[in-house]
Amino acid sequence: MEADPFAPAAEPPAQAVAEAAALIASLPAVAPAPIVAAAVLPPLDQSGVELAAARVAEAFDALGTISDPSDPARDRLLVGWYKRLAQLGEELVRFETLAADSGRPLAGSPAAAADLLNQICVNDAAVSDLDRLGPMWLASQKRRGDGVALVATLGDSRQVGPYWSTRVSLTGGNADGSDRGMSIISRLAPPADAGDRVVVSGVMFDGDALWAADMRPVAPPPEDTSDDVVPAIDVPAP
Repeated sequence: MEADPFAPAAEPPAQAVAEAAALIASLPAVAPAPIVAAAVLPPLDQSGVELAAARVAEAFDALGTISDPSDPARDRLLVGWYKRLAQLGEELVRFETLAADSGRPLAGSPAAAADLLNQICVNDAAVSDLDRLGPMWLASQKRRGDGVALVATLGDSRQVGPYWSTRVSLTGGNADGSDRGMSIISRLAPPADAGDRVVVSGVMFDGDALWAADMRPVAPPPEDTSDDVVPAIDVPAP
């Protein structure tokens, strides 16, 4: 007769249980694996960006001391200001690359640079100067560095893997005065819509390609209220 498969299993003899317990007790104790704390990465070195931003701010303050736009001294200060902006673009790209290589991609530029560039974006005179100086810098045969700062109008943008590719145009960027088309590659998506103007900081590639470490929208010009009617105020007779 076949054994009932559903019948309860017979209990092991007491001697077998005792021998198993003795064997377990004789095994050496195993210490629990130590808990390894995650390595704390040191903060990224922002000194290069901070120094470059401070030098731009110093040059910008010097420009503010000259109120006459036709003063030849202002042109010299403008050139110095732009060169420092171009150096800031190089430092921003260097810092962004360092962050990405260490596994800490940035969500934006360091505060020292962001605050400075925001001040430029809301200053009509600074944007106008940068709009004029950017194309001149690109066309310069004496340009020694790859850093650049530009005012550009955004065109179509698309994501390519982890990067963004954006077409932009520079007003009067060509030698004949026509607009110049360029391509911008960036880790972050453009901060504005097609047709909007942005201030771009980064480095030039060969041809008409630019790597942007920072892009931020130019503030729209203030509304013209010169034609607004000012209501008359009735002054009672004495």
